[in-house]
Amino acid sequence: GARTRPSAATRSFSVTPPSRPTPATRAFSAAPPSLTKRYALLYDYCDDVLEKRAPHRAGHVGLIREMHAAGEVFAGGAFDNPVDGAIIVFNTQEAAERFLANDPYATSVVTDAKIREWTTLDF
Repeated sequence: GARTRPSAATRSFSVTPPSRPTPATRAFSAAPPSLTKRYALLYDYCDDVLEKRAPHRAGHVGLIREMHAAGEVFAGGAFDNPVDGAIIVFNTQEAAERFLANDPYATSVVTDAKIREWTTLDF
């Protein structure tokens, strides 16, 4: 006759522990990551930001590049799907405040902005 497979409910499975540490185990057994205080500038954008930002984009990106070259910007970018805001992370609160005061987006396509202290883990 034909062989039938046992159903999932009647099959048994065994799990053999790995012989070496898993990545998660290694992470917990290693020295803890260092903590760095940074400052996240959060933007909410207006409707139709992709069309409205065009005349201001070069100044916005230029300011980010200038501050990044000076070591003041850690990372940044727009949120996607939908493009309704952005985050730019600075190494000091003063840099975030200076950027906000000089960013052409702040007076053209940003409807709300706030700076939040953010602690990052440096692995």
